[in-house]
Amino acid sequence: MKAQITDSLRAKLATAHHLDGATMVAPDGLPAIAFQLSHGVHEYPTPGENAKAIVIAAGHEVYPCVAMLVVTSASAPLVARLDLHSTEVTALLARRQAHFLMFRRQRLVSSGTYEWLAEHKMFEHLAQLRREHPLPAPAFFRWHLLRLPILAPLLTQTDRAAAGWMESWDAMLSDARGKLEHVKAMLKAAPFADEPLSEPYDRIVDVLRAQADPLRDIIPIVITEVERDAGARLLRRIESQIGKALQVVLVPLAAESPPATQSGRAFSAIRWRSPNFEFVPVPLDLDAIEKTVGLAEFWTRLPTGGRLHWDRFVRGDDIPAAGDVLEDGFRAAALVDDAEEARATASALLGEATLDRQWTIPPRAVVDFRLGPFVRAEVFDFTSHVVFMCRTPRWHYHPIVLDIRSGQVMEGLSSLFAETDAARADQLEATVYILLASIVRDFLVVEDRSAVFGSVKEARHRSVQNGGTATEPVVVYLPRVRYGDRPDVARLARDIPIERRAHDVSAHLRRSRHMSPTQRALAEYHGWTIPDGFTFVRPHRRGIHEVEVIYRSRSALHALYEIVERDASAEPPPSDHWFEFEQNVRAVVRARGLRYEEVQQLGDTGIAVLAVDDRDAGHGLWLVHAIAGRRVGPGLVERHASALGQAPAGTRGLLVAMGALTSAARATADGAGIVVVEHVAPE
Repeated sequence: MKAQITDSLRAKLATAHHLDGATMVAPDGLPAIAFQLSHGVHEYPTPGENAKAIVIAAGHEVYPCVAMLVVTSASAPLVARLDLHSTEVTALLARRQAHFLMFRRQRLVSSGTYEWLAEHKMFEHLAQLRREHPLPAPAFFRWHLLRLPILAPLLTQTDRAAAGWMESWDAMLSDARGKLEHVKAMLKAAPFADEPLSEPYDRIVDVLRAQADPLRDIIPIVITEVERDAGARLLRRIESQIGKALQVVLVPLAAESPPATQSGRAFSAIRWRSPNFEFVPVPLDLDAIEKTVGLAEFWTRLPTGGRLHWDRFVRGDDIPAAGDVLEDGFRAAALVDDAEEARATASALLGEATLDRQWTIPPRAVVDFRLGPFVRAEVFDFTSHVVFMCRTPRWHYHPIVLDIRSGQVMEGLSSLFAETDAARADQLEATVYILLASIVRDFLVVEDRSAVFGSVKEARHRSVQNGGTATEPVVVYLPRVRYGDRPDVARLARDIPIERRAHDVSAHLRRSRHMSPTQRALAEYHGWTIPDGFTFVRPHRRGIHEVEVIYRSRSALHALYEIVERDASAEPPPSDHWFEFEQNVRAVVRARGLRYEEVQQLGDTGIAVLAVDDRDAGHGLWLVHAIAGRRVGPGLVERHASALGQAPAGTRGLLVAMGALTSAARATADGAGIVVVEHVAPE
């Protein structure tokens, strides 16, 4: 082997930090044949005259078609990546040459062209690999090579992040392959296999029908969709049964894909921007993660799945809780005795929270939450579901999502004991369910929140909102209970009787010759189409008002656990400004003769209320936006006007401001026909 590298070229390249524009590179931007990484004590490691070179095909379940060239010499072992399918490599191999760029931690230190002996077996091996694997590997697959032990001392931080992410990506590929086989079976057996599908699902179905192992052809489609419009077409609502089954496979795959995760430099979240969902990358603080747990461990711990709105409450330096920490914590936890009874009671509590909802959970509420390994939970109210970002004493997180309408709990905890102790896994799941349902129900329903939750000010917790820089204390809600006790589900069922659920009435149609405009608008709001001869009956509860008020004064948490009495000598707790804000809004709405139909948050800004004027014989629907800040600009009014435009025709708008509108905001409200009430809680 003969090297032709001049001293002048070496000196020139020794100071370079980027590839020269004339360097031969493969289509993915990497050198066609290059020593990308090098190590050793020599300033410019180069293969000697007696160096031996071997070619290694990197094995992989999906893409076994990338080769590595490992050169062993007296100076140092060197490693090169070979893109077998690039035109540059083809030309070099025809000339029996290799172009090498030598790096030390991505700093270019040497370059040259090498001529290989005619009898060298390397070229025969490369040619055979190209025949066996005629299709090129995707650009992202290069990171798979970085997991080889020989490269470990040579990797940069970006390399290590990519190698750690590749473990998660590989696991997702393996999971997707099995699920795709299930979808293929559905296509063969189901009568709805020919249902029309939109792009890209129709193309993916064609691949499933045509390919024995379709994953290789589906992955480029998924990646292209993420690059095209942040995956909006993959995430849109689908009615087809086949489409829904495919979505279960493709959304997690897209969430872990190279563009969604920036090949290990970010994790992906799903964000809703009307009218579409989209994937958004959340950049990782690689320095902080590597110092804390290491990049490979981070990707091992990171929960998979949709991660809906995680960009709003998970920072780039947040660390997921380790599996062994969760398991050890829950082994010592006091769990419910009767899992079935706990689930039934929790379901009843969520029914109450849905039908009798009066309030919202304060934005970014921090709740004392002492179950198993957790000490705190950051709670986020998204109306239909509530996210509990549970925190360990080290502030490592584990998310639990509670769908308060369907009662579904997505917590990733029951698998901790599923194989070794199925009964305990069942108890754990039921305990988490009833505890979260109790917290949610008490926040949304109870008339006097101070009777359920104490509060204390603590140093500002790190959050996405403050970036870790704010020093303002945060209010922590302290349930007035002793968490160490076993949950008393039977007492909860007695204090808040489950049989009352028989008086809950779901939305339904009723025969009628007449339906008022308000009923028609409510039906449209709830997504019902009303045929002729019917009217719409909204979801409600039959009961006596006085009984309902008494019921809403009771706390589910107080029934579930032993109550801790207040300390009369202690300093008075800080004010619950959000609860006071919501009480003021409710008073204004009631004073105008309106009844709450539904209430939800407007992020950190305020709340939105769908209200009904039962005295209005015509159209009695009102959309109320209440703003908690002291100054309301035109942007918030435009948001209200936009929401009115999407509401049923004839819905009127009311804007309630704790402070004052600017002159521009007032003009915008007048132009949109929005009624304004200002200075509800003046300073």
